Amino acid sequence: MQKAVSVGLLLALLAHMDVPAIAQVPDASNRIRRGVVDIPQGARVDVRLLSERRLKGLRGEVLEDGFMLMDDGGKTGSQRIAFADVRSIKVMKSHTTRNVMIVVGVVIVVVLVVGSAVAAASLGSFH
Repeated sequence: MQKAVSVGLLLALLAHMDVPAIAQVPDASNRIRRGVVDIPQGARVDVRLLSERRLKGLRGEVLEDGFMLMDDGGKTGSQRIAFADVRSIKVMKSHTTRNVMIVVGVVIVVVLVVGSAVAAASLGSFH
């Protein structure tokens, strides 16, 4: 008897709870599709699959149920990735500007050090 009353009360509480409808939960495949479409074709991407596998390459053509991931080294060609298999996709940032600035900074320091050494040596020869 107590069990029946407990189950009845539980069902009554659940019936009055404001539970969102399933249609309101965003579909993961559509979210991934929108994310892939927003990435420019040819951009370097890092793709994480639901199987925990990680792929890197260039974003290729967007298909109805997936997209093409092209090997940026040109060795393996391209592979079709289904939106339903993707956990996340991110654009990989390029470090070219940073690397150029480091090289320019090192060159400036070397020029200043050599210039200071030459100036010190030439001033020392006049005394």
